[in-house]
Amino acid sequence: MFNKQKFVGAVSKSGMVPAAHLAEMERQFDDALPVAVTLLRAVPGIGFLSREKRLNAFWAVCRHIDLMVEKEITSYELGVFAISMLRIESGDFSKACAMFDFLAPRFDINAKASMPRSARMYLAMLLNEY
Repeated sequence: MFNKQKFVGAVSKSGMVPAAHLAEMERQFDDALPVAVTLLRAVPGIGFLSREKRLNAFWAVCRHIDLMVEKEITSYELGVFAISMLRIESGDFSKACAMFDFLAPRFDINAKASMPRSARMYLAMLLNEY
């Protein structure tokens, strides 16, 4: 299932994370692992080339993160980090994230405000605003 070396290798290969952050990500991996395992079970089907189902899969995971934070099971930071772990572990969730990544920057202010908080945090990170 989730493998730390596979995760760090994929992140470092992407070239999107500075080397100084890789060690921190490696440390966070163990803390975020139980969150990621729980979230993996919460990923609904994405259908076949369905933009709506892919977005709904992303929303479902983000709502689950928000619920876990409310119940004090995790933090938003670990939840958003777990999204990165799921992207590498789950092909379906990777497609759901890619759809969100493509569409979300174009959402209007009302759509962004209605997103789960974890989705807003993920979007801010995506746009380098976090």
